[in-house]
Amino acid sequence: MKNLGQSTRLLAVLLMLSGLGATFKGCVYNPVQKDYLTTSGTVQLQGTIAEFNDAGKFVKNYPGQVHLKKNGAFVSDWKNTDGTVWDYPSVALSNGLNTFNGDVRFQNATGTWVNGQIPSILIEKKTDLSNRGEQKVFLDWSDTKTDTLIKEMATKTLDKTFTEAELTTFVADVKNRVVTFFNAAYNGSRVTLVGAAGTDVHTIKFDGADRCDYYGQSPGDYKNQTKQQTSSIYIGTFHCVVVDDNRLINGTAAEKSDTVAQRVNDLGVFIGRTATHELGHSLGLTDESNLHGCEGMHNCEAYDVSNPSDRFDNGHYIMDPGPKSTIWARLGLENSTTRNAQSPKFNSYNRSYLEIIHN
Repeated sequence: MKNLGQSTRLLAVLLMLSGLGATFKGCVYNPVQKDYLTTSGTVQLQGTIAEFNDAGKFVKNYPGQVHLKKNGAFVSDWKNTDGTVWDYPSVALSNGLNTFNGDVRFQNATGTWVNGQIPSILIEKKTDLSNRGEQKVFLDWSDTKTDTLIKEMATKTLDKTFTEAELTTFVADVKNRVVTFFNAAYNGSRVTLVGAAGTDVHTIKFDGADRCDYYGQSPGDYKNQTKQQTSSIYIGTFHCVVVDDNRLINGTAAEKSDTVAQRVNDLGVFIGRTATHELGHSLGLTDESNLHGCEGMHNCEAYDVSNPSDRFDNGHYIMDPGPKSTIWARLGLENSTTRNAQSPKFNSYNRSYLEIIHN
C-alpha cells in the first residue's frame, strides 16, 4: 500500500509538471480590445505567459519565450520574458486587416518545454476615417399618438389598475429610460442629445402610426458625411409585438405581476436600443463595403464564422440584424427564462469606429 501511495503521488507530480489538466496561453492585456479599428500606423502588444486551471481560473504567470505572428508571418525571433510581461513596443500595421497570434513556451521543473498559443487579435487599419467632431441628436416625441401606445403597453401587460396621472408618469419615465440607455450606449463618443432640431442635428422621430413591420428606419451614411438627417422609430410596431402578439409575456421572463418600474425599464431599453441602433446606421454602422456588414448594414454572423471575431450576439450587440435579434436581448435580458440583465451594447469593432469619427 505504501508503494502504491508513493506511485500515486509521483503520478500527480508528473501530471502537474507536464501541464496536463491546465491551459497555458499568451494572455494579451494591451491592447484591451481584441477586434477593433485604428488609424494608427503601429501598435504595442503586451501580455504574459499564463496558466489557467480546468475551471478557466488564472493560476500564475511564467518566465519563458514568445513568438508573435502578424498575418501568418513571425514578427521577430523568440523573445524572452522574465515572468512579468512580454512586450512588442511598436509593431507596424499594414493597411486593412491585421491578424495577430503566435506561440508561447516555458520550461517546467523537469526541463520539458510546455507550449501554448496567443489567441488571435484583429486590428484593422483604415486610412479613410477622420474625426467628424460632435454629432447632435434630437429625440422628437411630438407625435402624441406614441403616448397612447405606450400607455396601452402598460395597461395590457400589468395587472395594476392605473389612474390617468399614473399613466402620464409611466410614459415620461419610459422616455427618460430611453435617454438613459442612449447616453450610456454612446458614452465615449461625442454624440450629444439636444433639445431641438437644427442644421447640424440628427432627428430621431418617434412615430405613432398603426403598423407592425419595422421597428425603425434610418439612412446609411458611412463616415457620417451628412449630419442633418432623420431616423424613424415606429412605436406602433413595439405595441404590436408587446400587446397584439403578446410576445413580451409569452417570449420573455416578464409577467403581469411585474412592478411598474420593471415595465418602465423593459420598454425603455426596448425602444432605446432601437433608437441607438438607427442612429448607428446614419453614422455609418455597419457599412457593407467598408465595415464588413451584411444583411442590410448589420453585424455579420457569417463574418464571425469565418474569422476569430466577436461581432454578432443575437441582439445583445446593438447593430445585430433585426430578424436575428431576440426580443429578450432587445429588452436587455440574458435569456428568455430569467430576469438576469445583459444590456445591449456596441461590440468593440463598432465602438472603435464611433470613437474615431466622433472623438
